[in-house]
Amino acid sequence: MQWAKSVVNELSAEWHPSRWFTATTFWFPFVISIVTIVAAVLARPLFDFIIGEDLLAEDLQVVGWVVALYFCIRIAKNADFPASTRVLMAILGLAVFFIIGEEISWGQRIFDFQTPAELVEQNRQGESNLHNIYGIQDVFSWAMFVVGGYGVGASWFAMKRYGSYESWSPLARTLAPHPILIPSFLLMFVWRSYRNFFEPPESLYYGVSEFGEITELALSSAFGLYAWRRWANPFAKSEMPALDIQDVQSS
Repeated sequence: MQWAKSVVNELSAEWHPSRWFTATTFWFPFVISIVTIVAAVLARPLFDFIIGEDLLAEDLQVVGWVVALYFCIRIAKNADFPASTRVLMAILGLAVFFIIGEEISWGQRIFDFQTPAELVEQNRQGESNLHNIYGIQDVFSWAMFVVGGYGVGASWFAMKRYGSYESWSPLARTLAPHPILIPSFLLMFVWRSYRNFFEPPESLYYGVSEFGEITELALSSAFGLYAWRRWANPFAKSEMPALDIQDVQSS
């Protein structure tokens, strides 16, 4: 606990002027995990409301991804950012757009169109999306495992390589999330590690499998905050200024 408190104190000024906002960002994945686990044990209706189809966790996931997409687009269109950052954020934006489409089954729940017949039997939920198709579902599971591990590893490496966040290069700030977001990526990585390598007891299978909605909520929130931070940070919008010829002459 003391270690976590020192981390929050150290990163507070770099992440946001409000220490409350910094602490909330850091503790968010832990708090929602605890609340969900307690609800699963003591208040099943609340647990079902949190993780249910088209309910709290899923709706908030979409909000997080939409925020991420919005800032990806803004960065990709802004010439003040380095070309490498704009390209990478455009690619990320396309990936996020795909995730949003999958989350809302490409508008099926909005426009109420029928699932194509060829998907009904192949899709675990009988919906118009890819991530619930048997076989393909495993690909998405491992992709989430990689994303979670990458978020933790990239941020940790950048801290060791550059030190404080304000010292990170523009490219590093694009390739690695701010360290305050590590818990959100770590939650996905740990949970996906367990689900990918182990089979939960039958009595706990429903709760353990549905807990994935919480890890996805933490991940979507992390991407939304990451994209916002990459946009908002005044030190990261351009490369170091080029050396002016007058500077050379004056020296």
